[in-house]
Amino acid sequence: MKKRNVFVGRNIWVFSKQKIKKYHSSAACKLQKWWKKILLKLKDRKRTRASTMVLGFMRKVVSTKKVELIENHKKTMKLRKQYGKHVTPLQALWRGYYSRKTIMDFYKRKALLEVSFFF
Repeated sequence: MKKRNVFVGRNIWVFSKQKIKKYHSSAACKLQKWWKKILLKLKDRKRTRASTMVLGFMRKVVSTKKVELIENHKKTMKLRKQYGKHVTPLQALWRGYYSRKTIMDFYKRKALLEVSFFF
């Protein structure tokens, strides 16, 4: 009977040794999984920080361009108003002169009226 007990004891010992190996290997696996998750989180944080930095820079560039365009537009509108005040009388003078000399020439109209009056 002692042999049986020894044999059974040996089997139990072997079985418990395998169980301990499995436990240790699973603990190592768990530890590796945990560490990989931490590393992935750190990489994701770096990526998100980098992407937010790039996006922030691009937003800054776009907004400064928009501001410059708005300022340039305001400047051109001011110049147009200033020049418009001075150019309008000149245009009116030229239009009056041109219309008097070409379109509504008094002597041409008078001659046409006299010719049409007789017919």
